[in-house]
Amino acid sequence: MTADYLRDQGINADYYHAGQNMSERTMVQAAWQRGDVHVVCATIAYGMGIDKPDVRYVLHASLAKSIEGYYQEAGRAGRDGNEAHCVLFFKESDVGSLKRIIEGPGGGRGGYGRGGRFRPPRKKRDTIEREFAKLEEMAHYCMQGECRRKVFAHHFGESYRYSLCNRKCDNCRREGETQEEENSLSLL
Repeated sequence: MTADYLRDQGINADYYHAGQNMSERTMVQAAWQRGDVHVVCATIAYGMGIDKPDVRYVLHASLAKSIEGYYQEAGRAGRDGNEAHCVLFFKESDVGSLKRIIEGPGGGRGGYGRGGRFRPPRKKRDTIEREFAKLEEMAHYCMQGECRRKVFAHHFGESYRYSLCNRKCDNCRREGETQEEENSLSLL
């Protein structure tokens, strides 16, 4: 478990997930809000409704299902206006794993199957295809070389100004470093 690993490294970390009872989750959240816990390892649901302005890092252990979801999750960092970072660890196999989750188990109308286990209804094919398209768009976001803010602005139908990024995203920093290296080489 990630929180255990972090604690072993001397980092005051805890975890938050749906398998905990409400009092455990409330205690973790309160400890984090007070600053007693520095890192909370959680599913995406944890961030919803949380307003802690001094979050410095949001780390994603895998790909989000959509740009909208990622934008929402990443937006938990730096709400106080100070520098913050969002890091996403991504590998192409995440896409296949998430596609299986999107398709979901079971089929038909759902209901209770053998052994009394509830089987959710299978999603309609057009719903699955829309979710696949969003996932592919998110994977493209991870692999492309454009300014991250420009991609967000375009996705949400907003205008883009370079000054909004000012070489803060990884792609713009990398582009600047590449340009500086090319200029150095041309001077030789």
